[in-house]
Amino acid sequence: MNTGWAELAMACHANVARDEMQQLADKFRALAHATDVSTPATDALYAYLDPSRPSIAYGSAQLPLNWRGVWIALASGLSVLAILRGLNRRRLS
Repeated sequence: MNTGWAELAMACHANVARDEMQQLADKFRALAHATDVSTPATDALYAYLDPSRPSIAYGSAQLPLNWRGVWIALASGLSVLAILRGLNRRRLS
């Protein structure tokens, strides 16, 4: 993606379409806020639609991820599997 073609095809097009991106982001944000859906990543990126704000520094274009929900779901699933396995062993004994 670090080529002149990618710069022309994507970055230049995105800069020209800034107004359209702003309108889409505004509509999506209004929809998300109307439904009380948490959108922390979108909220963080929304600030960068402001043309007066400096762009994200190269190499820092990653958002911090919150893995808590994944770990809770994984632990819950493994707990359920362990309980089912224990019940199955008891039934077979």
